[in-house]
Amino acid sequence: MANPPSHVGPPAAWYDDPDDPTSYRYWNGTSWTAHRSPRTLDASAVEAASVASSMPVGDPGSAVAVPVARSASPGWSPARLLAAFGGGAVVVGSFGPWAVVSSSYLTVDISGTEGDGMYTLIGGAVVVLAAYARRYLLGIVVGFLTAWALLVDLFEVADLAGDDGLATTSIGWGLALAAAGAVVAVVASVVERRRERAHAAAEVSAT
Repeated sequence: MANPPSHVGPPAAWYDDPDDPTSYRYWNGTSWTAHRSPRTLDASAVEAASVASSMPVGDPGSAVAVPVARSASPGWSPARLLAAFGGGAVVVGSFGPWAVVSSSYLTVDISGTEGDGMYTLIGGAVVVLAAYARRYLLGIVVGFLTAWALLVDLFEVADLAGDDGLATTSIGWGLALAAAGAVVAVVASVVERRRERAHAAAEVSAT
């Protein structure tokens, strides 16, 4: 796409950045603005951002929109990192012991993969991928279902915990880690989704 000539006032739109070949830059009709957007955009980002922004790219007649708000948002914010780490904690915890049964003679660890751990393992992996791809709604839904399953199992093991005279049952670190990770992932995904939506609205209104 061609750069707008300086002696003519082309329509306000997104054009190739004359100072940075890896970016687009917004021309307000009379001069260049400070608003830039990277060229490295996937199709899902373009589709999502085209709803929030109707500003054309390149030629004035083009109907493609530049996802300014999404691409301009900081890459890995603390909330996004927490969402990813929370999903990772679910994955790790799913492999760990969910219940520990101890007697005078031996101790037996009951792994999460012997029960619902296989499902929570998949849920945790989906949450991590959702944080990486910025599909926070997917991460929230899957994370909530995973957290629900883990908390149910946590309460069931807690009901069995104690000493019946023959053996002592306690909650394993794997179940505790997975449950805490799922809750953290859901909360962090909600926070990050709200933050990016607010950032997007601010960028669109600014242009």
